[in-house]
Amino acid sequence: MSKKVCTKCGYYGEGQYPGSLAVEIILWLALAIAGILYSWWRRVLNENNICPKCSCKSMVSVKSNEGKETIEKFNIEIKPAVDILANSKKN
Repeated sequence: MSKKVCTKCGYYGEGQYPGSLAVEIILWLALAIAGILYSWWRRVLNENNICPKCSCKSMVSVKSNEGKETIEKFNIEIKPAVDILANSKKN
């Protein structure tokens, strides 16, 4: 998953899926069709746009224009990912 930023509070990281994992498990155990539909609704239709910090549905990609503006607004420092393979080849 790509990193996202919340336009309301400035949280940087992964968003959360809406709904409840417990409900999803119960639906899978009780009715497979209902479990499939609920899982599909949680993961496919909502794209994990809920902020885990403020619970607003305002997470956007850091690569989008709105994401870049939010990063500037909240002075968020984004560190580049470390290339594990490149570091292991040096040894």
